[in-house]
Formats: sequence, structure tokens, C-alpha cells
Amino acid sequence: MSGLKKIGDTAKEYIGFWPLALACVYVAGFAVWNRFLTNFGLFEFNLLRTQFISAGILAVVCFYFYLRFIFITRILDWRYFRYALVFTYWIYLFPLIIFPLVPQWIGGGKPIITSLVGTSTQIMYLEDSFQIPSEPNSEGKKPPIQTRPACLFFARENRSVIGPATGTVGRIVALPDDQFIGFSRPASGYSMLAVLPCFQYLRPYSHFRWIIL
Repeated sequence: MSGLKKIGDTAKEYIGFWPLALACVYVAGFAVWNRFLTNFGLFEFNLLRTQFISAGILAVVCFYFYLRFIFITRILDWRYFRYALVFTYWIYLFPLIIFPLVPQWIGGGKPIITSLVGTSTQIMYLEDSFQIPSEPNSEGKKPPIQTRPACLFFARENRSVIGPATGTVGRIVALPDDQFIGFSRPASGYSMLAVLPCFQYLRPYSHFRWIIL
């Protein structure tokens, strides 16, 4: 009985700790996503987003291994770098270097290659205004209703952050939902390397465009 009681007491301690842990993870995810969105001059004010939790978990797990590496290499013995290394991780290293490389389905911010579908007027507006090329429809015999591959960086309930994936620098735009109908797999298909041009919009990767492209 004493063993069971000890297990029960331990479980109660962990259960009492979870609300605080969840709050910390959520705040970490909120901070990471908004630091990432500074690439586009945006800020997410909506606090009720489940993707903050997955991003926070990813950030905390990576932070654990980051600290382990620091301890193993004894860098923290350098007194004046102790807090600087932690600050650098949360402000620069994770949100701007690591986060954009991790797929969004596991909590990261890697751009998604997609195609926008809409009316011919909407598609031509995107091409003329934001350099997102249209996909020929019926070998050019009908007005286009779909774009060529584009970079999807962030999707909200009422707008999405989009940029052309053409290999040349275009405009990043936060499109309201009434500017297009939805997303689709690119009609022409795409390779795994198609996502590389999307990094031209992300600091600090934009400074290495000649490598990416």
C-alpha cells in the first residue's frame, strides 16, 4: 500500500505541474510564431491557435538538446556568454534558422508548396499584382482558374500569407479569403526542391539566395 500511495502522490505532483508546463509551452509557441512572422511584417494577435502548442513543444525539446550541447562543450563556463546563448536561441537561432526548416505538420514553419484556385479574374489579379503566375487552362484555350506553385507561409481563419515560388523575388501578400477560392495541388506537379525558392523571403536565408536558387 505504501508503494501505491507513493505512486499516487507522485502522479498528483505531475498533474499539478501540467497546467504551468502547458502555459509555458503555449507562450513559447506564440513567441516563436510571431518572431517568424516578422519576416513578413506581420503579428498574430489571436491567442487561440493550437499550432502554438505544437511549435512550443518543438521549441522546448530543441532547447533541451541545445542546453545539453552547451553543457557538454562547456561553453557555459564562459560566464559572460551564459545568458547571451539562451537569448540568441529564442530570438534568432530557433525561430529564424531551425523553425523554417521543420514541416508544419510536426510544429515547424516550413513553407508549403501549393496552388491557389479561384475565378479567372482573381487568378489574373494575382498574376498582375503579385507576380504569382497563372497555370494555363485547357492549353490556353480557356481563362486560367489556378496559379502555378506558390509558397504558403501561414494560414489564418480569414487570410493567408502567400508568395510566388518562381525563383525570382516577388511580393509577399496576406491575402483575404475573398481574393481566392481555395488551395490545390499544383497542376504541373512539383519536386521536393520546389520549396527552396520560398526561403528567399526568410531572413537570414534571403542573404544566401545564390545558394538556394
